Order: sequence, then structure tokens, then C-alpha cells
Amino acid sequence: MSGIAKPEFAPLLAAGMHLMSMDDIEALCVSAFPQSTARSPIMAQLRTVVAALASAKISGSLWVDGSFLTKKVEPGDVDLCLCIRAEQLLCPKKANALHWFRHSAHALFPLCHPNLCFIASPGMSDREKKN
Repeated sequence: MSGIAKPEFAPLLAAGMHLMSMDDIEALCVSAFPQSTARSPIMAQLRTVVAALASAKISGSLWVDGSFLTKKVEPGDVDLCLCIRAEQLLCPKKANALHWFRHSAHALFPLCHPNLCFIASPGMSDREKKN
């Protein structure tokens, strides 16, 4: 570490969760920054990643975060966390899509930094939740 602090930028939204469509995100994070050259390519990659997940019928919540959700004019990327119910891994097509999202999407779409969060199903035993 160099010991130099990165500058902080004000958030575009108040703290908390906000239910938004892709068009809402684009209006907030891209259209509001006409001078930015970085935001449009980030949004294009985000849309492609989301379309791939939708094509595989992945259901869950996609949390969008990082400098893309701040007033930084030229963010470097968008951070993503896909929260899904663990039983989606039982479907081979969905399992393949989730593996792609976690392990390959960043290589193809380097402006997107994907992460997964698994949520245990209410009916799962404690043993299944740990595995």
C-alpha cells in the first residue's frame, strides 16, 4: 500500500436499498453525466451481464455499487453482488450461468466486478446450509 488515500465521492443515492430498473440505473448513473466517457461503456457491459443472467432465468437481487453509484465523473467499474437462493444451483443451466457470472464474466466484461451471495432456503436443514 502506498499510504495515499483515494478520494471519496458523494453517493448518488441515500444509504439503503433502492429498487431500480436498468433504465433507472442508466438515467441516474449515465444520462446524468453527459461529460463522462467511462459511464456509457460500464452501463453497456452491465446490461450485457444482466441479459445473460435473465436468459438463464436466474432470479434474485442484483446489488449495484461502487464508484459507478457515486458522483465520480469517470468511475473505473461497477461492483455487483447477485443474491440468490441456493437451490438455483440444482438446475444445471442456472448453475452454469452462476459459475460463468462468478468466474468468467469479469474476464469478458472487465468493467463489471461480480460477486455472489447465496441465501439458504427456509426449508433447508442446518447441514445443507453449511454445505
